Amino acid sequence: GLWKKLEVSRANEYIPRPVTNYLFDSYQTLKSYVIKNKPRSTIYPNTNLYKDKLAAKVGELCIEANWARLKEQANYEYAASCLVLYGTVFKKDYWDTTELTMAKVPRMTQQPKMDPATGQMIGMEEVQASDPETGDPLYDSMPLGDVNTDVVEPFRICMDPLANDIHKIRWIMEYSIQPLAWIKEVFSRQEEGYTGLVDEVKEETQLQGSLKRYYALKNSSGTKAKIEGTTSSGNADEHMENSAVVKEYYERPSKEHPNGRMVVVANGICLYAGDSPYVGPELGDWHPYSECRWEIVPGRFWGKSPLDNASE
Repeated sequence: GLWKKLEVSRANEYIPRPVTNYLFDSYQTLKSYVIKNKPRSTIYPNTNLYKDKLAAKVGELCIEANWARLKEQANYEYAASCLVLYGTVFKKDYWDTTELTMAKVPRMTQQPKMDPATGQMIGMEEVQASDPETGDPLYDSMPLGDVNTDVVEPFRICMDPLANDIHKIRWIMEYSIQPLAWIKEVFSRQEEGYTGLVDEVKEETQLQGSLKRYYALKNSSGTKAKIEGTTSSGNADEHMENSAVVKEYYERPSKEHPNGRMVVVANGICLYAGDSPYVGPELGDWHPYSECRWEIVPGRFWGKSPLDNASE
């Protein structure tokens, strides 16, 4: 009884109703603006020498080829969705050791090096081995992995709270839910830095709230479904099997760790502790992340979403 019926007139041709929702239309429009043009990458040569300029052009062609091979268009659209909704989104560029890309590596062997003038042996030299029967050169197949990219939502990133720029942070950490089989495949190594404790990682039964909701969203259609007499809406506890939370921690170079620091933990078990595998001349080259912010807010790192003021 507090509200009177509003009649449509020439002065007010349209009256918003409680069911009118402008958020989705605004979200779709803003996202379409972001993905309207395909991003371009430019590689600058180290010097003005012809070989460096040619190498830079080849690098740009490699990036262009990877756009289709790595399904970057889908990543681009998902990143735009996260940017409009959350105000901040991260991209992770890394070397994926689980990709079974095989490379042919020449098999090398040592043979005596002879002086052509005297015919005497003057040392040993390394040459490519050949088949003793056919004389064909021998090669070994080596799994190298391949380059890969991921879009990381802001609620899966924890970082230095004192910094407002990603190039000036002291540390950054990513949370992800991974199957135990993937964890064993990646960290079952005897190389320097790997702890050899991967077999001690157990299934995770307790998750923090944001990761649990994230997992539920990934495994839910958004509507409740009745399965075998019960109602399910994609609860994370119903699907969380043989998985654990993996935390990747990166620390910028210091006197104690001149190459940076990387620590990986899964369900409380340290899997890797050593130098960061990422190096380069720029300030943020010690970690694999880059960020995009919709609106920069003075005094803080996290960007502001265009939908933040929708309720005002």
